Amino acid sequence: MKVIPDFALPSSRLFQRSGIACAVAAALALTACGGGGGGGSFPVTGQPAQGGGSGTGGQTQQIAAGTISGTAAAGLPLIGTVMVRDAKGATKTVPLSSIGGYSVDVTGMTGPFLFIAQGRAGSSQYTLVSAGTSADVNGNINITPFTDLIVANIAGQVASKYFESGDYSTLTKEALDAEVSGLKAKLLPALLALGVDASVDLLRTSFTPLASALDTALDVLRISVDPASNVAHILNLVTRQQIDDDLATRAAAETGVTPMDGAGMASAGNDILQIRKVFEDFSSKFANGAPVAAAVLPLLTDDFLFQDKDATQFSAEVVSDPNLVGGSFTDVTPVGFDKDKSSVVVDFTHRDKNGVAFSRQQNVRVVKGEDGAWRLAGDGQPLELDIHAQASWAGTGSCAKTGFDIIIKDHNADNSGAVAAVVVNGPGLPQAGLKFVPALNLRDTNWFWFDPAWPQVPNAGYVMQVDCTSNPAIGQKSGDEAAITAIPDDARYVFRALDASGQPVQYKGADMVYTRSVPRRPLTTAEVVATPLPVITPSVPTTQYTGGPMTLSVAGIVNRDFATQFAMAVWSPSDPEHTYSNQGADVATRPDGTASYKFEFPVFEATWQTFSATTTDTFWRQLKVDGAGASMVTP
Repeated sequence: MKVIPDFALPSSRLFQRSGIACAVAAALALTACGGGGGGGSFPVTGQPAQGGGSGTGGQTQQIAAGTISGTAAAGLPLIGTVMVRDAKGATKTVPLSSIGGYSVDVTGMTGPFLFIAQGRAGSSQYTLVSAGTSADVNGNINITPFTDLIVANIAGQVASKYFESGDYSTLTKEALDAEVSGLKAKLLPALLALGVDASVDLLRTSFTPLASALDTALDVLRISVDPASNVAHILNLVTRQQIDDDLATRAAAETGVTPMDGAGMASAGNDILQIRKVFEDFSSKFANGAPVAAAVLPLLTDDFLFQDKDATQFSAEVVSDPNLVGGSFTDVTPVGFDKDKSSVVVDFTHRDKNGVAFSRQQNVRVVKGEDGAWRLAGDGQPLELDIHAQASWAGTGSCAKTGFDIIIKDHNADNSGAVAAVVVNGPGLPQAGLKFVPALNLRDTNWFWFDPAWPQVPNAGYVMQVDCTSNPAIGQKSGDEAAITAIPDDARYVFRALDASGQPVQYKGADMVYTRSVPRRPLTTAEVVATPLPVITPSVPTTQYTGGPMTLSVAGIVNRDFATQFAMAVWSPSDPEHTYSNQGADVATRPDGTASYKFEFPVFEATWQTFSATTTDTFWRQLKVDGAGASMVTP
């Protein structure tokens, strides 16, 4: 057993997508800077069927008559589908319920059965495998990271590859039971500390997502598999302990394995419940309308700092957000505990009153005070930082671009005045990273844009691939598709603040190094072209607009469970008071796939304007459409 050191505190943005703050960058290039509840498994009926017929490895199988049900979860219930494949290659696919439940009729199929659940939990994408035999028909089979590891140990390889192979000759009831027992033995002290019953069967015991001890174990015990070494790593988020599991070695052959220690975990389950209650208490302040800022302050720590905003600034900002009224915070997931268990970092989703998702927030710290109460502490970072996969498509159909939208802003130079540059590193970016420096023009105060020496348009977007071949006047096609497709899911990106001499800048005694993950790689331009993108229409033709009301309307939005972001910018050199103006807003997408927003600019002689609408796919990738006729020339 080895102890993993405390992780670096990453960055996040709380209740809004970061696009509201950056309609400027939205107008100029690729980027339009962006932004469960309880329940249970399906009921289990009947008794396990008895084996019969023919099979392999001494395990007889029979043609099934009945159903297999269960729950697919990874700390949060999975939203997606489950496919079952039998010993003869026959398959059936069923959807997962909103609480991760499934039930599939396996009548006429032949055991053994492999199950593969694919979907998302929070912002992370999962492919999880499980298994059962003829004896499990009319019973419960869970699909979790635990069951995925159980199957991987039987297969001696990554479980999803075993599923794809179609050869399940090593999957017998005896082998399945042995690996279930072996994994339980490795985890039992930790499971007991979390309140899991000693008789638990990690494969077959039904559980309720977000409301049971076994689900808490899925929150706390994280499993990852290194396909190169064929070794699985089981990490305890509470104690930072890790045990390794060589997939090439069956449970019966393992010797000298030290079970995961359960010391110091007794309060973890209750702590997670209390942390989720903090978000319930926060949303309750907005249940019947916007509260006063003073009503929010007691839920924040005295040293609260979120994206460079203290408690007073933050509370004043959130009470003015109409999308919080009647809204909720769902999918609250712990991602790390500190050593004394008095601070936990979590991810969560903000939804409006109709359940439309506005943002998936990462790495927000919740702290337990001396009075025993948990409160929001923010992210503790004196810069606003964010990164999103983003695709851009001109409304005239002339150009597709894809890459990353990167947000770096400094709202308060008093706590970060020594920062002269921020370097971003991560999958798909140049090996030396991307260097950002304070913007050189006054209208972009607080922004960090590409170093002027960087060979791209100076903005906040990193373009990886361009396809303008549909426009003969441009005819540009560039970028490396292989570099995009090589980016893994949940790729992590590191932001490092440097001073004028290139040395790390510290804040409160620690280097300003923050991380952020991107759930899914950017689309390739071929995928952008094939993606149904919405159509944006202005209420006033851009060639006639000189200020006043302007309503932007979007139709054809595919992912209606996510908010739509609008941005608009105008420029008039003849009016010094309104030389450059920009506005942005996040609004709920309607059930019919439309959205609209009314802008109001002062009346003036406009010589340049642009507008855009940005939607979000199920992987939290931004899809930006520029308005027809909008200029993309920097004024």
